[in-house]
Amino acid sequence: MIDPRSGLTCTYGKWYNPNFVTTSPKGLGVYYPGVADAVLTALKTHENLPYPWLNVVGWDCMVTEDSNIVFFEGNLAAWRFPRRLFLSFSNLIYFIGYISWVGQN
Repeated sequence: MIDPRSGLTCTYGKWYNPNFVTTSPKGLGVYYPGVADAVLTALKTHENLPYPWLNVVGWDCMVTEDSNIVFFEGNLAAWRFPRRLFLSFSNLIYFIGYISWVGQN
């Protein structure tokens, strides 16, 4: 994960994929230029989406060697949600206990 203000890698998304659970911390503190600009561009793009039901998008982009930002994909969160939910039993319990609307009036 990259801190959008500093552009530095700050942690790993161990919850993202089983292969990331044993990731080494060697890559922490690496600087990626242009991240703040990429975040602002993604926010502006999201604000202008014509679909009111589309409230969560994972924007994939890269910063080229000459500091241009290239967006190449937008992922609907609903498509990836089951992978996160069922990645582990603890993820499922967290969702049920803290995020789920089940049981609320």
